[in-house]
Amino acid sequence: MNMKYRKLAACTLLSTGLLSGCNMDGRLTFSPEDKINAAFPVSEAVRFSQVTLLEQASPEQRDDIQRLLKSRLRLRALECAKDYTPSWYASLTDIREKLGDSTCFTDADAALQTWLGLRRAGMQLSQPALRAIPSTVPPYIVASSTIQSARFADKAGVALLEARETLEVMDLGANKAIHRAPKDTSAVGRLSANGRLYTVGLGQRLQIRESATGTTLADIPSVYPHEFHWLDDRTALYERSDNRKTFLLDFVSGEEVELPMIQRGLTTVAAVPGTPNQFVVFGHQQASRIEVIRGTGKPEVRLVSERNLPRAINWSTNTSGVLPGGKHAFEASRQLTVINLEDLQAREIQTEPLYIQQGSATPDADKIIIRGYVQGVPTHGGKDYVFSLSANTLSEVNSSELPSRQFTYVPSVNRQAVISDSKITLLDSLPTLPPVPLSNVLAALVDAANQHKLEMFSREQAMQDTMLRAQQTRDAFQNRLMRDEEQRRLEMQARQRELEAYQARRLREAEEQRRQLEAERRMRRDAQMVRP
Repeated sequence: MNMKYRKLAACTLLSTGLLSGCNMDGRLTFSPEDKINAAFPVSEAVRFSQVTLLEQASPEQRDDIQRLLKSRLRLRALECAKDYTPSWYASLTDIREKLGDSTCFTDADAALQTWLGLRRAGMQLSQPALRAIPSTVPPYIVASSTIQSARFADKAGVALLEARETLEVMDLGANKAIHRAPKDTSAVGRLSANGRLYTVGLGQRLQIRESATGTTLADIPSVYPHEFHWLDDRTALYERSDNRKTFLLDFVSGEEVELPMIQRGLTTVAAVPGTPNQFVVFGHQQASRIEVIRGTGKPEVRLVSERNLPRAINWSTNTSGVLPGGKHAFEASRQLTVINLEDLQAREIQTEPLYIQQGSATPDADKIIIRGYVQGVPTHGGKDYVFSLSANTLSEVNSSELPSRQFTYVPSVNRQAVISDSKITLLDSLPTLPPVPLSNVLAALVDAANQHKLEMFSREQAMQDTMLRAQQTRDAFQNRLMRDEEQRRLEMQARQRELEAYQARRLREAEEQRRQLEAERRMRRDAQMVRP
């Protein structure tokens, strides 16, 4: 079968003039576009992708792929040749010399490679689960090294683990790696629902990879993994970082459709429960319900309804999620917000003074794990609770009985799990204390916060008193030093005056002695002069 498809693919290329010798019905073709494509043949990567795609396609799909491929190759020739049309007698060398630069053909091949890759990805999305959801799962999922993040397929027994140095696609039922490869990415995205595809980021480019082999099927520029969201087995939604526009990607046609109704960014997407082809698209402060209308060509997108959210929300893997059953989505940062995915009504759960940092879904659609702390209260720093939506209660998680506090939820088997080093432990149940009404917990936290404030005030007052006494002691000591210094200065001045008086007296005495000696000399001299 493979050889048959490879010959079929080769003849598709031949029929468009990329090679010479045959076409689909055995005749040579010499259209201008065929001659241009023959002078600038497609890359080996495009050839390989086309052959692989045709091997995976059904007979009906092969006919459609060949038709579209021929159209795209003709467009490749027309766009790159611009106004040039080779004559019937022009050789391939003449065409290459006339057109010269092959950059346009290289760019066209890159676009063609992306289209073929998206069609290959579409083939994978339409397949059953890579691994069936197991009826029982091992107590642990073990990676080769420390697990940095974990993603799980919604409808397959498959996990994508980002370890310290590797990316590992795991079979949940067998606890074995389906594929393991060195980590060569800057970010890791989500698994498709059937577990056959996942996304990674390389700088500002997104790659769609095959889970079973790690093969890169498509490369999409200006898209980050956290901005790419699988919708179903045919489509995905993403936002481009270069123009902040949102697009629907149809893997069946390999085409994208712009969504002008999404204007406030794209943060996450969730399916509308019980309504096929409808999805809720969340922006930072808006929720939009859209419907994907499918026909023979590119799908169309219709805005069904939209609603502003009560506050700006930043959806992320460790603060948000969809609860089992798909009726509610939640976001847990600062406070807890729960959105009904049917009518887009948002419920704000006021938790002050509890400041919420993280949130995780649980196997019970009525319960959410939240982590919060009371600012400035050391005894209430980062505690984990289970919040009940219906009862409005909090149950503190007994974390001492768990190997880790890094919670995650495995939707395919509806199990709670915790990540610890290189191991994911699947829990039979979550150890918690008895539930307490949220209002009682918050009242106790307010009391604790006020008590802490009083203690801090008393401590600060005592510290200020101590500092004041210390300052007074320093001032007294400084004053004493100043007085002592003044006393010493006065004593020095007195000694100086005594010294000056003593020196003046000695000078006077010396002057008196000098005058006396001078007088005696004169008297002796006078006496000698009068002697006969």
